[in-house]
Amino acid sequence: MAHKTQQLGCGYCIIETVNPSDLVLVWRITEVCDLACPFCAYSRDLRRPRAAANPDDVLRFGALLGEYARAYRRNILVSWLGGEPLLWKPLLDLSHTFKHAFGLRVSVTTNGTALDSEPVRRRIVEAIVMDGHAILITPP
Repeated sequence: MAHKTQQLGCGYCIIETVNPSDLVLVWRITEVCDLACPFCAYSRDLRRPRAAANPDDVLRFGALLGEYARAYRRNILVSWLGGEPLLWKPLLDLSHTFKHAFGLRVSVTTNGTALDSEPVRRRIVEAIVMDGHAILITPP
């Protein structure tokens, strides 16, 4: 039986329901990027103000998502998007909290430039990777 996909959202996040027990929240946490891809609206070459999520708001919302997931027995995946999410300083600490304290699944879409760093890779495994396949790398 095919599942219907329903999307709700605002300018910074999309909530998608694929399966009645699964919920995917795609959250654009930063518009900052370190690449200059000519096709991208978040290219570092575009001179404009860049928005970023407020870490305190993200933490509060994550706590609510965790409560919701437990109360309604929902599997929730929070998928970080950017710009380049790994440039947003609070990302790894908040992802760790989302995963370990709130019981949420976490993924990130990245251009991969930050993956050269061993400490960053280690933190990603601790804070984000679940089921062995939670990182999507989009090449420039």
